Amino acid sequence: MSEDPFKDSAKLQEHLAEQMQSFNKLQQKLQAAFSHPASQLERFMELSQKYHGSFQADNSLKILADFNKRMAEQMRPFAEFRENVQSAIANTQAGFEQLRKFSDFIKRSSEGIALSFRQLSERLAESERQKQLILSVGLLPHASIPLELLDSAADVAVLRQSLKQFFEDNWTTIAEVIVARVATYDIDDEAKATLGEALQAHQQGHYRAVCRVLFPEIERVVRVELRDNKVGTIYVQSLMADTTDNIYLRDLELPTIFVIELFDRLADHLYQSIKNDDDRKRFEVDPVPNRHAAIHGLIVYSSFWNALNVIFMTDFTFQIISLAKRASSANVKTL
Repeated sequence: MSEDPFKDSAKLQEHLAEQMQSFNKLQQKLQAAFSHPASQLERFMELSQKYHGSFQADNSLKILADFNKRMAEQMRPFAEFRENVQSAIANTQAGFEQLRKFSDFIKRSSEGIALSFRQLSERLAESERQKQLILSVGLLPHASIPLELLDSAADVAVLRQSLKQFFEDNWTTIAEVIVARVATYDIDDEAKATLGEALQAHQQGHYRAVCRVLFPEIERVVRVELRDNKVGTIYVQSLMADTTDNIYLRDLELPTIFVIELFDRLADHLYQSIKNDDDRKRFEVDPVPNRHAAIHGLIVYSSFWNALNVIFMTDFTFQIISLAKRASSANVKTL
């Protein structure tokens, strides 16, 4: 029979010291695990604050709900142990047994917690890397982009050509997927039909038509769905901001970092007016079209990338409007 390591107080004191060392190691692991994702989360909160009118930061953080739940489950034994120690007599065998269990728990959970944070860090870093590659070729993030191509290209020029070839070769299927998804949106049939025609125009190479049709359609849908189709000037930016307060980022069909980038880009390209020559020059070199420039003929948008970006922008905007309507309807029903 093995000797009881807690037979005397000296060994008990030694074991307690070991537990304190375990706590210190756990704290160091948590700090190390957070060292990388901190910059990602800071960027997330920076954009959340910047676009507070577009979506509430606390709502946005609900994308981490599943992660928080897992962490709470992992941390629950700490609370249970504290309660057990308070009720146990320190120099009884029951108290020693609690210490043994806690020692085992520290060993298991410290690795598990560090792994959870490390996985989150890796996921954030990978999404950020993918986002930067997508933006480098002049594309807005979209669910149809094959992420596997991002790792196969030697440089931006090769990646750009590979993506163009992919969309040209697979456009029929891509368009069908977009049409099927948009069919589930809570928007009128006219909007769905117009986007469907724009998808066909893109396949035929009518890129000018895509840009000049979809931007006015976005404005029409905003007017119909958010302003009861009232006549008069509408301010798309403020209306979109007002209606997205109850949208959770987890409801959008993209990684969170991609969604934040889309909100960021929409502020420039869907809402901003061209007020001077400097504005026009800035948007002329950007493959993501500007609504004001397109509608008022200030910039000609006629490329493959111009049209593709407007399609992605329209799909995203329609999805936001649909989610906002459903959230508003759900809120009314609960009143």
